[in-house]
Amino acid sequence: MTPYLRSVSNGAVFAAGDAHGRMQLSPIATYEGFIVARNYLEGDAEMVDYRVVPRAIYTIPALASVGITEADARRQGIAPNVISSDMKDWKVVAIAGAEPARAKVLIDAESDAILGAHLLGPSSAELIHLFAMAMRFNITATQLRTMQYAYPTFASTIPSMLG
Repeated sequence: MTPYLRSVSNGAVFAAGDAHGRMQLSPIATYEGFIVARNYLEGDAEMVDYRVVPRAIYTIPALASVGITEADARRQGIAPNVISSDMKDWKVVAIAGAEPARAKVLIDAESDAILGAHLLGPSSAELIHLFAMAMRFNITATQLRTMQYAYPTFASTIPSMLG
């Protein structure tokens, strides 16, 4: 499969969703469907980008992730700033009465780009979208950290997750 979701052996064939075995998630199938339609109608206009796909496991507490892991970064020769947070004593987590709550965020030391975020705790499946959006639109860790957030909300914990 090419980055345009065309078959390598037959360029007239496109594949989206579970057809090619990558990231079998319903939002990915929809995303790939739009890319296939665009590429079919306009030629190879858009490549698929899985780099910022948020993922969540709906357990109690929820587990959510986007981007690369610390191990992935090391394999790629990247030495990221890793910020690990035990959030169990944070006010919004205490208000929710949910433990455990942890976060690990990887930041590129040179560019201040967010490389990955991995969250465990209440609202993780919602918060991960803010990290994915920052990664997709090149919002730096500093920009995300210095944004104003309503308090006490789970989003207001993001500055603490970023150091």
